[in-house]
Amino acid sequence: MKIDLDAVTKKYGKDGSEKCVLDHVSLSVETGEMVAVCGKSGAGKSTLLHLIGLLDAPTSGTISFDGQNITATKSDRELSKIRNEKIGFVLQDFGLIEDESVYNNVSLPLMFGKAKLTSIDERVQDVLAKVGMDSFVE
Repeated sequence: MKIDLDAVTKKYGKDGSEKCVLDHVSLSVETGEMVAVCGKSGAGKSTLLHLIGLLDAPTSGTISFDGQNITATKSDRELSKIRNEKIGFVLQDFGLIEDESVYNNVSLPLMFGKAKLTSIDERVQDVLAKVGMDSFVE
């Protein structure tokens, strides 16, 4: 999936107390390309990833996936569907269900995404193998 950001700005706060965290950021990440986001604390790294992960919305500018303007998408339902189908996101904080297995944590979004039950096992095994965690399947 190709990701494009065009003049993305993100501000927090209201009126005179606004803080600009990202200012007209443009970025293009090609399908299969690996990118590292580096910078000091407070530089906007997490904000950038939250915007790309559709966990937050830009103040201005556009974010596109495969040429489709995602910032034009408004409803939580539409954003949830895009996150479920197109985005893998590893949270800094634990985003796992603590008492569940690795397998169950990986399969849960597939079930919510209405994946065919017959394909879930194969997809979970494949994804875990890709990230070197296939030995953790219980």
